[in-house]
Amino acid sequence: MNARTLVKLHPDDGGTIKLKRQDLLGTRVRPADDDFGFKLQVRKGKKKTWHEGPEARRFAGSILPRMNSMGGTKEIVQGAVHEIEALGHPERFLLDVAAGDRFQDKKGVPGYINKMPKATKLALEMALHEEQERRALEGELWLLEQAWREAEEIADISDNLFLPEGTEDFIQEHRESRAEGEGSAPEARPADADPARQPDAKRA
Repeated sequence: MNARTLVKLHPDDGGTIKLKRQDLLGTRVRPADDDFGFKLQVRKGKKKTWHEGPEARRFAGSILPRMNSMGGTKEIVQGAVHEIEALGHPERFLLDVAAGDRFQDKKGVPGYINKMPKATKLALEMALHEEQERRALEGELWLLEQAWREAEEIADISDNLFLPEGTEDFIQEHRESRAEGEGSAPEARPADADPARQPDAKRA
């Protein structure tokens, strides 16, 4: 049975990137020389692509809730808040997380979100959310619209996670069949089969 799609991303140049759980483990953050401060590596199977600017933040905002889907204890939440407050601002926290050689895989490659402590992963999600709201208030509403679009798809995916494979197609197929049956006109009867058109025997 194939693994389910957990996240759908919509790159600025078109198309859709569908990520499964194993793909999410390849997500990395690294510094970037722009106003947004970091770039994001997305892995789909063996293919890796880098995304920068608003697209990187939007994609990270879609991926992180799935990586933090188990939630956190009170201690983890408090730890996440402390990590952001220690740097004074969500933006500075984002820059700090992307920098350095931390969060390495077995080969020593840094920046893997999956290698971050739970509190740091949660803090990253919180900081991205706060920055997204701030930029929306400053007039960058198109960023928020894109994020909402992807968040709605994540919610739709989550709704279907507990359904057996093919259930949604089955429901849709039978819904369409029923609609066709209800919308079809009743079969016309021959004129001589209509009681209203039968000659009155008493008039014969």
